[in-house]
Amino acid sequence: YSIKCDAPAGNHLHYLLQKMLVLLLSKKENKHVFIGLGTNLDDREKNLKHAIFEIMKIAEIITLSPVYETKPFGITEQPNFYNQVIEIKTSFSPHELLRVLQAIETNMGRVRTIRHGPRIIDIDIIYYGDLIINTEELTIPHSGAAVRPTVLVPMAAIAPEFIDPVIQKSIDTLASLIKPCEKEKLTLV
Repeated sequence: YSIKCDAPAGNHLHYLLQKMLVLLLSKKENKHVFIGLGTNLDDREKNLKHAIFEIMKIAEIITLSPVYETKPFGITEQPNFYNQVIEIKTSFSPHELLRVLQAIETNMGRVRTIRHGPRIIDIDIIYYGDLIINTEELTIPHSGAAVRPTVLVPMAAIAPEFIDPVIQKSIDTLASLIKPCEKEKLTLV
């Protein structure tokens, strides 16, 4: 599916498109989803393990990438991140999954203050099968998924043949396009 809603929020068309999206995606079949995890506060390894434990309560975990220590993106005056990508199987719709993952973040102490700022945990839906969704609430694939080393390098370790539904290139191909100076910012933990 490819769904984009350009109608302004509150507009009748926006409401109808959102309803159609919910109906289309409410089929309760299991979907393969890639989730990005990131943390740069407190015990980073413990934070990742805690997030994975919480996700295991709501979805089947298929595989875990290695953990990479990465330089911060955006605001550089903050501690380095630990990043990881996990593949799950879920029957939640994309919007339901977003709400559940945001609840996990909140329960773990995530406070949204500064964009790209420090965080106890960040849990993002990177890919939801081959869906393309672009609404005010949710963008799938995650913005920057096809260019960010913090996503591509861990994901290439577990799903190199996965095809980005927008760019129509494999993760392995996209990861090979990362500049060497950008790859140097990632260290296997």
